[in-house]
Amino acid sequence: MASDLTRIAKGIVRALIGLAVGFLVGYEYYSFAPYSDDLFLISIGMGLVSTVVVFLTLSSMGKSSD
Repeated sequence: MASDLTRIAKGIVRALIGLAVGFLVGYEYYSFAPYSDDLFLISIGMGLVSTVVVFLTLSSMGKSSD
């Protein structure tokens, strides 16, 4: 039971870190673009992709390669 809760908590923390990084990447791209209105959906997409990449990277860091 405790290991299940630990695994769930780690997943939630990884997702939150991924969301924070994704938000920062999307915001930086959107705020520094010359035509920000046209790139809003692209910045959201970049943020979502960054979220998934960070989440998967953090998930794979805890596993050992045999």
